[in-house]
Amino acid sequence: MNLNINEMKTTIRTDLLRQLANHLLNGNLGHKVFDFSTFNKNPKIKFDEMGINECQTNGCAAGECPILWPDKFEFQKQRIKLIASDKMDFEALSNFFCLSDMECNHLFSPSEHKYNWITEEYNETEWDTIYQNISMFGGKILDDNSTKEEVVNNILIFCDKAENGDF
Repeated sequence: MNLNINEMKTTIRTDLLRQLANHLLNGNLGHKVFDFSTFNKNPKIKFDEMGINECQTNGCAAGECPILWPDKFEFQKQRIKLIASDKMDFEALSNFFCLSDMECNHLFSPSEHKYNWITEEYNETEWDTIYQNISMFGGKILDDNSTKEEVVNNILIFCDKAENGDF
């Protein structure tokens, strides 16, 4: 029996991604400051003093998931958790939106592509991957200072390409 890998992939939940994009542009955001560098933080509060499941002042697109879908996600200090599966952060996002790791990183963590958090160094060899992702998934290269409008634009372009079967 031959298995086609494309038949095994779960359909990307562009409906949910579009709902998130609409919330970012038009919704009542849970975070006062859109900050693409963090899920959920308050620069004035030490990590150890944060409440386990409360929204802080700064957050990114992924950090709005517990606001938009409180029955699906919850905050775990600066992290987010998918309640039903106990998956955290990018694994939670990949699972919820049915994204590969590469797709999830492209949409929710562009800095992940160029900064190695373990060695705390920029990895120039990753730029090839970034440019391949941009050409495949669309949008533009984003950094920690990207605006919610720029993030939404990447999400919507990605959804259009996914729905058109471009990848």
